[in-house]
Amino acid sequence: MRSDDGFTDNNFTPLRMLLALLVVLGHHQLFIAIPSPPWPFNYAALAVECFFVVSGYLVANSFDRDPDPKRFFIKRFFRIYPLYITVVIAQTLILGALVPGGITGNLGSMATYFLANAAFANFLQYDVGTGALSGLYEQSLNASLWTLKIEVGFYLLLPFIWRLLQRRGIGVLVVLFLASALYHHLLDRAGHATLAKQLPGQLQFFVLGVAAYQYRHRLRLENRWLGLALGLGLAAPVTGLLHARPPLLYPVLVAALVVVLALMTPRLRLKSDMSYGVYLLHAPLIQLSLLFGLYEPGIAGAAVTMALVLPLAFVAERMVELPGIALGRRLIRPKASTQGLPTSDGDLTIVMLNDYCHVQGGASKVAIDEAVRLSRAGARVVFVGAVGPVCDQLRDAPLTVHCLDQRELLEAGRHPGAALQALWNGQAARLVADILRPLPPDQTIVHLHGYTKALTTAPVRVADRMGVPVICTLHDFFPACPNGAFFNYQTAQPCTRAALSRGCIATRCDKRRHAHKLFRVARGLIQRAAGRFPASVAHYIALSERSARILSPYLPRRAQVHRLPNPVEAVRAVPAPVALNDMILYLGRLDEEKGVRMLARVAAGMGLPITFAGDGPLRAEIEAIPGMRVTGWLDSADIQKLLSRTRCLVFPSLWYETFGLTVAEAAARGVPAIVSDISAAAERVSDGVSGWLFRSGDEADLARCLSLISDDASVQAAGLAAYNDFWADSRSGDRHVADLLSIYRAAVARDAVAAA
Repeated sequence: MRSDDGFTDNNFTPLRMLLALLVVLGHHQLFIAIPSPPWPFNYAALAVECFFVVSGYLVANSFDRDPDPKRFFIKRFFRIYPLYITVVIAQTLILGALVPGGITGNLGSMATYFLANAAFANFLQYDVGTGALSGLYEQSLNASLWTLKIEVGFYLLLPFIWRLLQRRGIGVLVVLFLASALYHHLLDRAGHATLAKQLPGQLQFFVLGVAAYQYRHRLRLENRWLGLALGLGLAAPVTGLLHARPPLLYPVLVAALVVVLALMTPRLRLKSDMSYGVYLLHAPLIQLSLLFGLYEPGIAGAAVTMALVLPLAFVAERMVELPGIALGRRLIRPKASTQGLPTSDGDLTIVMLNDYCHVQGGASKVAIDEAVRLSRAGARVVFVGAVGPVCDQLRDAPLTVHCLDQRELLEAGRHPGAALQALWNGQAARLVADILRPLPPDQTIVHLHGYTKALTTAPVRVADRMGVPVICTLHDFFPACPNGAFFNYQTAQPCTRAALSRGCIATRCDKRRHAHKLFRVARGLIQRAAGRFPASVAHYIALSERSARILSPYLPRRAQVHRLPNPVEAVRAVPAPVALNDMILYLGRLDEEKGVRMLARVAAGMGLPITFAGDGPLRAEIEAIPGMRVTGWLDSADIQKLLSRTRCLVFPSLWYETFGLTVAEAAARGVPAIVSDISAAAERVSDGVSGWLFRSGDEADLARCLSLISDDASVQAAGLAAYNDFWADSRSGDRHVADLLSIYRAAVARDAVAAA
């Protein structure tokens, strides 16, 4: 059956296709009275049991994502019933036409057959009339249908099982597994094989699938080729136990095989899922070939059957399955009102989008921190990233991660395809569409962080089309400016040209070559036209008033900009003894727009040593200047140690910035800062009180401020003022998450009202 789990970082679709084909192979021999067919025709029963494990996993995921029972049952009904009833109708007509008297002479018998099979009770009526198939070994036109009543029975039980699992723990699944295994073993030993294989006996496989979903975060293997080897290794003992089927051991091995093949092996991308159609349609083809003397035994005959069933399944998926699924979604889609809005954090699903699945700059750090904190606060979080690897922080959190393992734009020199991908990432769009498809728009939000290195705005366009609200954190100025900074790297001056105007496009402002600028322009135009970004996004998070003011002319008029600074991780301690310290510190990247060259030049002229904690393209140049010390990047603990020995922080940025985290980190330790007046960090400094502001790019004014910190009393007073200001309005991680959830709920509510 088609999955609505939204996961694409797995092999469930190709695995189900493989299982369906194994059932076809098995039935090709079983239907001609070969109860123990040779390899490879001996896997039909195993394939069905694997299907049950797969259903346990995927259906548990479906209910976990949307635990409303009514919506759940509607979705399940429209997943399986449209194609199922189509097959039943076709079978009724075929059987009626085959018996003496034809359709018109067997209407009563056909009605009985139809009603029994439509209610999944095919065991009550195998045939029509005198029995067109009475001469065959298997006297049912479609012997595969017996599993559907078991599948439906599990759907009815799953909500109760899942809720018991959440309340009572894994013991619930252990008890169900043992009871089901015992039931199957006792009835099979007593000679009641038909009863043994009904839902109570098959529940052990479903339960193992549910358990695999519950503990999916632990079922990971970094080396997927090793996973493939493990899967092949498991296939051998499972094959060896097909006849003995020892209780407990056999179902556990079957479930382990499914989990390994689905979650731990190299990914196979199948856009079409025809497994349900193959499963439902193959048996009638085999039976009719037997009835009309067209059956061919062995591999050659099975190949003919597959050649017939695959195109039929493809057509069935397009003409019956997908329209049925779409109808189900329309039926459960809530009317635009605020009644269905999330009332708790657990009702909300957040799809977090970012270029990287690991910390690679400030935007990634914030995206990952927010995702982890939100998941631990009870929200359902799905993290989507283009570039791997996945960091431990995400792996260990109770959330779902989809990593596309793609190249980033900086690798375009060695991998040219990365450049095209960075213009429009269709794979990311398809992934996000799969994730959003089963989710209710009034309980889902997409949060965009970094997107210019690999992800692009393609997923934003998908969310817009699906009616899911999008919120974007403005980490930079890329929503408007091609180079993301409103900064001319050639003149080292802020840029005041209108973004993507003719003057902007013609200006050589890129830090690399003009060809890079033209690429960025192309990306910006595609972003606006194909991605409809920022026009389609109505909600933004600004890290500062300055960044919001600069970007507001480029955002849609209806846009709501929420002010939410980045969280600052700090533990309140005694303020640093700044008056006793003599270190002047710069924290951050050593790059042109950061103003570090100017700082080193001015400080050298004044005979002041500066410690630069960071790295970047200008490192060698800075280190060559007497008195300048570069430490490279430091971890959080080392930064705190450095701040405790610091007299003053300097933040000399030449561009606008969007926040200026290091100024806040210094203030948390009672270290005052000298800050460029053009940067967003200037908002957190009261000039002459908690620090000092200088005119951006003005070396003389920077020198003036540096001379002021020679006064111990002034430095001590400024440090204490900065300390008090910070802790009077400190933004801890917990407070940040609470504010973020409030913004999400406001955005969802506003979109619902707008839709009404």
